[in-house]
Amino acid sequence: MKFNIVGLMSGTSVDAIDVSVFSVRVDKHKPIKDNNADQFTYKIKERAFQKVPWSESTRLLIFKLFDPEKSNVVDLCEANFILGKEFANAVNKVLIDNQINSNEIDLIGSHGQTIWHNIVRENNDEKVKVTSTLQIGCISVIANITGITTVGDFRVADVINGGQGAPFASIFDYLMCRNIIGDGGHDGDGIGIQNIGGIGNITILPNNTSKYEPLSFDNGPGNVLIDWISTKISNGLLTYDKDGEMGQKGRVNQQLLDMMIKETPYLGFSPPKSTGRELFSFQYAQQWYDIGKQQCGIQDDTDFVSTFTELTAVAIANSIREFTCIKVKHLYIGGGGSLNPYLMSRIQSNVGEHTLVHKHNQLGIDSESKEAIIFGLLGLLNTLNLGVDLSPFTGSKKPSSSNNNINYTPLVVLGKSSPGKNHLELIKKMYQFISFYWPVHQDKQYHQQLGRTE
Repeated sequence: MKFNIVGLMSGTSVDAIDVSVFSVRVDKHKPIKDNNADQFTYKIKERAFQKVPWSESTRLLIFKLFDPEKSNVVDLCEANFILGKEFANAVNKVLIDNQINSNEIDLIGSHGQTIWHNIVRENNDEKVKVTSTLQIGCISVIANITGITTVGDFRVADVINGGQGAPFASIFDYLMCRNIIGDGGHDGDGIGIQNIGGIGNITILPNNTSKYEPLSFDNGPGNVLIDWISTKISNGLLTYDKDGEMGQKGRVNQQLLDMMIKETPYLGFSPPKSTGRELFSFQYAQQWYDIGKQQCGIQDDTDFVSTFTELTAVAIANSIREFTCIKVKHLYIGGGGSLNPYLMSRIQSNVGEHTLVHKHNQLGIDSESKEAIIFGLLGLLNTLNLGVDLSPFTGSKKPSSSNNNINYTPLVVLGKSSPGKNHLELIKKMYQFISFYWPVHQDKQYHQQLGRTE
């Protein structure tokens, strides 16, 4: 069955709203046993993709909310509505620009804008726990302005089930890329799929899934520190290191790099783990900038670009060596960081010659629109009541069988929805899907839960 979806994403870099309009065909050749999403195949065809810039006032408001010392509850409340309106307007703009009728769209999946991801260190050991997470950009505002049923707030269900609430790119990588891994070389080999947005995250997909589980985690800073220093150097004319030109001109200050690695415990924490601007903040960047000037003798600011770039590359390489049980033969890199040739070269240098670095597009998936597609797909899984075993990816509770077990843990279905004017048509389509794959006589209890009877 085919669904038409809009996916929305705004990441920690806050550079723009990513809007992807795509169709996804969900297929299964045999009736399925339960609501596990990995029993289906998903064929995605993108129809349109645009980056819609935030208004400057909204972007400044978002950065204000990142700072607990500057933000307040009034700003937060207003921002939830303001961002919802900008998300909705971005959807309407992309549909109009590409001559796509909104009546064709079944649903919108919106990540929202992460404002805070509350991470605590457990008992001063090398593990972190996420106690709460907040993404804003009200889905009811989006649904009402666009008229399209909207699903969002995806991370909460994972966090309440003991997960990190991130990284969710791993769900997409697992569902879409597990069957296109290619040659493994020998038992245990596999691939890594690295995203470099504001924060970096990696998914490890082993060839031998009977011996090794998939794995994913946030491995540290992505572009966030590079963006900060690039903005500082250019007096705001640039918000990133275009083509890696500044990083290429500077030199890595090894003293500062060693200090940053040593005094950032997160880099050594074992998965599952996640992070964000609450750690790798502009305050963090300013702190190390001051130390670099005062203690490491850095005079040329391009040396900071080189050093911050090296930190990202080293964090990625070290995390692969330290936390994966397989030899990663191929590393596919997507996100904004993949457009930085200097960063890409430093990653290749740090992972060594036994791991080949490629751009994500070689997997047949556009890395630029990938994150928006991810949350559109998660919106569809929510609508179809399909869950995912997130335990290998986020560390959430392992699902258990419901047979005679009152304390069983079900598969986590992520997100919540807000009906649009198309909601009744979407419900009809959902029941067509359920009727096809879940005949009543095969799972009577499941259908009774949905209010269906023979």
